[in-house]
Amino acid sequence: LTACRKREREEEVKAAEDETRMGREEVCYVLGDASADTCSYGRGHLRQPIFACLTCYPEGDRGFCLACSLTCHDGHLVEEIFTKRGFRCACEGSRAAGGKCLLVPEKDESKNFPYNKNFKGLYCTCVKPYPDPSMTEEEQEMHQCVACEDWFHTKCIEPKPAHFGDWDEMVCQGCADKYPFLARYAREPDGDGVLEDLPACFSQCPSSANDSKTGGRYLFFNLSWRMAICSCISCKAKLNELKISFLADPTDSVAAFEQRGREKLENEAIALIQQHGAKRARSSSEEQARASSSSSTDSSSSSRREIKANQIGEMLQQALSDCLAPGTETAPLIQGFDASAQREFATQYAELSAGLTELVSQSRGGHLTQEQLLGFLSNLRK
Repeated sequence: LTACRKREREEEVKAAEDETRMGREEVCYVLGDASADTCSYGRGHLRQPIFACLTCYPEGDRGFCLACSLTCHDGHLVEEIFTKRGFRCACEGSRAAGGKCLLVPEKDESKNFPYNKNFKGLYCTCVKPYPDPSMTEEEQEMHQCVACEDWFHTKCIEPKPAHFGDWDEMVCQGCADKYPFLARYAREPDGDGVLEDLPACFSQCPSSANDSKTGGRYLFFNLSWRMAICSCISCKAKLNELKISFLADPTDSVAAFEQRGREKLENEAIALIQQHGAKRARSSSEEQARASSSSSTDSSSSSRREIKANQIGEMLQQALSDCLAPGTETAPLIQGFDASAQREFATQYAELSAGLTELVSQSRGGHLTQEQLLGFLSNLRK
């Protein structure tokens, strides 16, 4: 019965860990490396999650960062627009509170950002909100155009190619007609390759078959398509003229934005491990002095010294601190690990702590001798 309960508990813990991991991955997808406390205005123009307040700016001519959405517009009707490139926070605070941003009161950002219907809570060619109660959950799933960055419902994307859903980036029908040369890099409607084997230099071939109007067709791309865009002087000039040079930049992609969010979470986890290791329950000198005193007083008593459950955390914390920062607290060894090794280190440390705590709780009177502890570590090494 005890074994069954233990398995059930392990399954519950694993399910909770999986849910937490999925939640963190969703945070990476939505928020990237955005801060919930600091206004992004000082970082300049960059890709970031954007919010609009329909309470303060119903005309849809202002947007702001994550921190301002939580501080200046808390309790308002706020529209989450996801991520857009080249945006600088333009929050002017709550109009009801006098129109000053609470985080960065003085901002000189003009209204030259290409605000569109998204900032009024409307999307797609159907100009409807998200979520739309008239659509099923599958129909109202949204997809963002990498050129204009408007959003489009699955239901409204027609015609759908055979590989619909199996792609990384999309260009809407309006932008496909506006920039017809992009079709040369798109996936075939019924295959995996590009539409035709065309010269890479699109600026020299304005009259090619693939540079004609695409007939209102959406274009779909593999993630590597940006690397295939010609980088010659003429093509770069063409992209700059059309103000879409960002399409040739792989770091502009949402995938790169999500990766920055994952790195942020990993760095925060590493910082917590290092902070935990730096908080010594006792200094190394005190530990050594106590150990020396105990040994000189009665060498035979060391094997019988009792350890209580509440001491396990202190012992492991001291051991972890010694491992992370031998001799100095500013150069922990864990910084030499890669991200996978750091996560594995944290996992093994947690499992070791749990195992020792369980061992103490099962011992007589809740006490554990050093002899039992050495036996536990010996079995662990095996």
